[in-house]
Order: sequence, then C-alpha cells, then structure tokens
Amino acid sequence: MKRIYFLSVCIIILILQACGKPQLISEKNYKENDYTIVTADNNLRFNLSDVYDLLSKSDYLRKGGVLDTIEIRKFVDSILVDTLAGFEAWEVDLPEDYNQYRMFKLRYHDLLIKAYLKQAVYDKVVMDSAAISEFYYNSPEVFSVPEQVEISHIAITSYALTNGPDSIKMRTLSEEELKDATKKYADSVRAMIDTPEKFSEIATEYSEDQVNAQNGGYIGWTKKEVHQHPFDSIAFSMKAGEISEPYEDVNGWHIILVSDYFEGGIPELNPNLFKVAEKSYSNKQSNEIGNKLFDSLFADIQMEYNDSLIMDTNLYLVEGQEWAAIVNGQDTIDVNESRSLELSFRNKFGVNNTNNEQKKEMLTLGAQKYVVIQNARASGVEEDSVLSRQRQDLWHKAAKTVIKPGIYDVYWKPEETAVKEYYETHLDEFKVEKPLKVQHIIVQDSLFGEFIRSQALAGIDFMELAKEHYPGDESIRESLADLGYIGKNDVSPEFFEAASFLQVGDVSAPVKTQFGYHVIKLIEKKSTDGYSSAQGIIRQRLKKEHIENSFEAYKTKVYEKYHVSFVGKLKPLHFKPKELRN
Repeated sequence: MKRIYFLSVCIIILILQACGKPQLISEKNYKENDYTIVTADNNLRFNLSDVYDLLSKSDYLRKGGVLDTIEIRKFVDSILVDTLAGFEAWEVDLPEDYNQYRMFKLRYHDLLIKAYLKQAVYDKVVMDSAAISEFYYNSPEVFSVPEQVEISHIAITSYALTNGPDSIKMRTLSEEELKDATKKYADSVRAMIDTPEKFSEIATEYSEDQVNAQNGGYIGWTKKEVHQHPFDSIAFSMKAGEISEPYEDVNGWHIILVSDYFEGGIPELNPNLFKVAEKSYSNKQSNEIGNKLFDSLFADIQMEYNDSLIMDTNLYLVEGQEWAAIVNGQDTIDVNESRSLELSFRNKFGVNNTNNEQKKEMLTLGAQKYVVIQNARASGVEEDSVLSRQRQDLWHKAAKTVIKPGIYDVYWKPEETAVKEYYETHLDEFKVEKPLKVQHIIVQDSLFGEFIRSQALAGIDFMELAKEHYPGDESIRESLADLGYIGKNDVSPEFFEAASFLQVGDVSAPVKTQFGYHVIKLIEKKSTDGYSSAQGIIRQRLKKEHIENSFEAYKTKVYEKYHVSFVGKLKPLHFKPKELRN
C-alpha cells in the first residue's frame, strides 16, 4: 500500500514539474509540435512552424540560444502589422497621392517600354552565322586592331644584387660599378635561357616583376607606345619565338620573349571574337529596326500645350503638378516632368530661361516616351502575365508606402518644447559630473597667494607661475597644477565652490583648504544643466517613443479591423547559430 502511495506521489510531482515548465521548441521538434498561433480575416493564419521558419531566417540570436515569448510576440506583431498593412494597401486610391503615383508610373513605364521593345525590336533580330561572319570581315572600323606582339618578360634591377647573397659587397659599390654589375647579372640570367620553354621557368625564379613572374613572365598582346623606350624598336623587330638580349630602360633591365606577332588589321575569326561580333551584329540590327520604328512613331505627334503656362514662365516657380502638355490626347506631361529637361535646354540655347518655342521643342522631345508607351498599350504587351504581375507588385508597393506614415512617420521630429520638457523632468540623467576645467597653485601663505594672483591678472602665464612656485619637484609641478576637468567629489567643497563662481579666464583670491591656500584659474566651464549635450539623446528617445506609440496605435486599429485573434499560446524557441541553421 505504501509503495503504491509512493509511486502516486512521484507521478504527481512529475506531472506538476511538466506543467510548470513550458516545452522548449527547437529545430528538431517544431514541425511535429505545430499549432495555430494567430488568425485574422482574409484567411490569414500563422502557425508555430511559420513563425519558427521566419525567425530562423532572420538575424535573431545569430549566435544561437533561446528566444523568450516576449521577443517572439514582438516579432509576430511586426509580421502581422506588415501583412495587414498590405491588406489595407489594396484599398488605397493611389492616383490621389501625387508623389507615389508618379513614382509608380515611372517604374512601370520603364518595364512597359522594355517589354514592348523586346517584342517590337529585339525579338525581330535574325541571327545568322554566315551574316555575322560577313559583318565581321566587312567592318574594319569596328574590328581592326593595330600591330601587336604577344610577349613575356623578365625584369632585373640592382635590387636583386643589393638584397641578395652578396648584398654587403654590392652596397659598397659606386653607382657606376653597381650599374655594370646589374648588366652582368642580366647577361647571366639571359645565358640560362636556351629555349622559349625555358623562358617561363627562369622568369618565375628571377624576374622582379612579381605580378607577371607568377605567370612565367607572361604579359600578353601589346601594341606600340605602351611600354618604355626602347621596347617598341626591339619587340616589333623580332620574330615569333625569338628571345631578346637584355636591354635597359628607365626602370631597369629587361629580357623579352615574343611568342607571336600580328601585323594589324582584322584578326582571324575565332570563337571568342565570334561572340563579340555576334553582339555587335545584334546591336546593329536592333538599332536599324528600332530607328525605323521610332521614325514612324514620332512622325506625327499631336501636342496640346498649356500656352498660358509655358509662354516665358520660369518652370521652377510654377506648381509642379500643373499640366504642361498633352500627348496625342492621352497622356499628360506635368511641370515636374518638364523640369527634368529644362536645365539641359537652357544650356543648349545658352539662356537663363527657355522661351515659348524652346519649351515646345522640349515638351515634344519629352512626348516621345509617351508615344512609345501608347503604342506599347495598343500592342497588347500589357496582357503578358509577367508584366501584369510586375505592375501589380509595383502598385501594391507604392500603395503600401502611402499608408506607412499611418504606422509611423519616419520624418517626424519632436518639437523644441517637448525636448526641453523631457529634459526638465529627467534632470538627474543629464547632470555634468565634471563641469569645471581648472589650474591651481597651492601656497602656504595667503599674502603670497595674493601676489601670485596679481601676477596672473597682470598677464603672466599661469602655468609659468606654477612651474616656478608650485611646491614639490620641478619635473612634476606642471602636471600637479593642471587638474583638468573636476567635479564636486574631486576637490574640497571650498575649492569647488570658489571655482564655480569664477568666469572663464578669471583667477580666484587664495582659497583655504586643509592643504593650504589655492589660487585657482578657471579654464573652461561646461553648462551645468547639460541641455546642449543632451538634446541629441533626447530627440532620439522621443522619436523612438513616437515610433513605438504610433506602431501600437496602428496595430490596435488593424487588429480590430481584421479581427486578429491569438488562439495559441506562445512558447520559447531554441535556435542554432545562424550559420548552422537549415
């Protein structure tokens, strides 16, 4: 009977322990312990597994560890609010927000024009190998190259001698002797090379051009007027496979190997050059097709100008949203868009402000983009699923930006009165502990102290007086006299009080303390209220508080609007270090 009772007690204890300690969720068990944490309208649901996956990909606990439920709730709230803001974004009338709608149109029009040009121009380019080859050999102005040699080289200077095995001897040589020794060294290196194959081995071991030495001295194809004289006269007189004798230029001695020679002109077409020619041919073809298309599109643009606005008006003084021109009765160019061309046209005509005719020319140029857009719409390219999805994403992103100030305004700044009020109610946090910067001279007689003070006030440098009269070893008088910044706890009350009443530059009458009489000079005084130095910190705190309060207010609003409900209890989550997570 006792044994049964004992087992019952043990089981109860284990149950109580299990109940009192929340289960730890980790990468090993989070999927099998999955459950719904929160639900909302529009079939929104976040499960434990969703939250764990998102946190695992984030920068939370980069070094690994356990994330408590408070931090998890903050993370879930941030994800939820962002998601619900996305729901609200679909309700935004984007054209009502001029700036965001303008940015949307700019981005979307770029995508629309690219999609249209792909369909109307680039997809119509026909690539033919024979045509590309013919184009290559018939385009010397594009593909011709000057006379060239393919070279490797070995560089030799006196450095190898003055830092080599015989460096002590070499450093005793005269400049002329060292020059002769370097030439002999270059000749000895050349004597080691009997074949082009040997050149690479010797270059790797002996060349002082460390970059190219790693590649056996290989430099590559080189045209004239690249290297120092007399390189051209030597290299371009050699045949392929020849190795030069050592020659000298301003940088030292050189031995070169000419591996190949090209007399200039169009090189033989090889796979790499074919790719270059293919790209150039494609560009030529697309330019021809594109120019023909644009000529037809721009031949008859119907423009309606806002004559009352654009006569001789300075566009920078006009409301940016005013219309300047209408293109083919469909699209409007406003003043903001016109300004993007105004400066270049002022420079073009050398005027401070464009006149009516110049503005019309400018607006007609700006209209060309809309003519392309109008033809893109008419072509049906907007029906493409990819472009349609991109348009929807851009619209939603812009609309979401419209409602962000409703969550928190990133440009919000606290009023000066709010900053001062915060400071006044948190004075203890912003006290300056060491507000006074002082120098002093200690004496044992007040009359002598008055004498020192009178000399200081007469213009004698205070630290020079300290060097002469401060007690103790002369070598440390200056450091003892200069106390730097002090606070109430650094000196006696009498000393600090006397220094506090001084104006910067003043010298006190002798002040008696337990150590003697002090003559004090005030060098600098920090504001005792510390407001000027505290402003930045306070503004940051108030902005953070504003963001948090705005977020909470918006969160409350959208949680109520979309009926957010936390249906599952949060649990601590364990994460591996970031680099070890799946």
